[in-house]
Amino acid sequence: MRKEPDPSLYPLCLIQGILLAQLFRFFPLATLVILFSELVYFLTRLRRAPLLLLLILLGLCYASFYHSKGTYNKDLNLNSGKETLITLEILSLPGKTEKGFIHTARPISPAIDTKNCLFFSPSPVRPSSVVLARANLFLLNKRKSPGLLNNSDLTLFIRPIEYRIVDTLKGPYFFPDRLRWSIYREIDRLFSPQVSTLLKAITIGHREAVDSSLYSAFSSVGLSHLLSISGTHFGLFAFMVFTLINSAARLLPYRLLVKVTARYSLKEYVAVLTIPFVLFYLMLSGGRIPALRAFIMTMLFLTGLLWGRETGWKQALVFAATLILLFNPDAYTQPAFQLSFSAVWFIGTAFEWLSSLEWFSKKPGWKKTILKLLAVPLVAFLGTLPLTVFYFHKIPLLSVP
Repeated sequence: MRKEPDPSLYPLCLIQGILLAQLFRFFPLATLVILFSELVYFLTRLRRAPLLLLLILLGLCYASFYHSKGTYNKDLNLNSGKETLITLEILSLPGKTEKGFIHTARPISPAIDTKNCLFFSPSPVRPSSVVLARANLFLLNKRKSPGLLNNSDLTLFIRPIEYRIVDTLKGPYFFPDRLRWSIYREIDRLFSPQVSTLLKAITIGHREAVDSSLYSAFSSVGLSHLLSISGTHFGLFAFMVFTLINSAARLLPYRLLVKVTARYSLKEYVAVLTIPFVLFYLMLSGGRIPALRAFIMTMLFLTGLLWGRETGWKQALVFAATLILLFNPDAYTQPAFQLSFSAVWFIGTAFEWLSSLEWFSKKPGWKKTILKLLAVPLVAFLGTLPLTVFYFHKIPLLSVP
């Protein structure tokens, strides 16, 4: 007898379609076997099988279209290493290198359809600046399979001979860039290089400026995740803002408080007032994948307070992954995506398993809290251990309690 699918299976099917699109580029036969196997399983075991298969196909088509947007331009290879006049927009805060600074940029003229563009300069350039440069262009070919090369597989390096800033883009859209740039410069002015790199990492999410010695020190003790704004930072920030607003609201006169909460509870008002602060923190953090994941899950929690219903962690995690992959189907290839989502998944699964144990349910509340606090780093360590070894070639044993 066919059963009703779990609600989280619908976005998971969309995610799977996005992943299969990448797999199809290299292993088309294996992808077709997987699709056929799922077709048989859905039709024999689950209801609404056509809808599930449609979501997989939609994800596959969407990611295929995303990867096919870039068309390979042979003229780029002909101009590689030659002097070229180029206009570009600076997208990111500068990262320090041994020979100057490096920025993520977007070519404006000539229009070069590549997703990876790096601009080198002897001094830092403000984000949202338009730069006119006489530069040498170099291409790094990331070709992984014959016949699949397009501009999205290339990284364009721009090393200027000379350049000048011709314009600065303004407007509400560029306000986060201006704010992050102001904080970046102020931290550099007030603190020593070692302290400033740490502060920029944990306040504005600018990890490009973290020098190798500082990152290695944090990584060796298993605390490198603190240098990336993620769930820990968003959770603490949202909790602090929520608590402060809630405490301030309770200082209102009793009659006014009763009148205000006649229709909606105080928690609902506090949740609404907390949302703009969380959104501001996301803009300040630079919107990296761990920050986006934490922001989406925090917003779902606050929205659940407004609706008077609790959002399950699995549904929130899957929803966050779906939104990020719809925005950037290549996000799953980044270590930040894999480490962030796998850590949360293993922690949530471990908490569910603990709650199902009879001896754990009989423990007093404070003992449960202590056990969960001890379990978090251990479970996160074990869950992300294969990825940590694969990407960083080390095991941070000091992170295990």
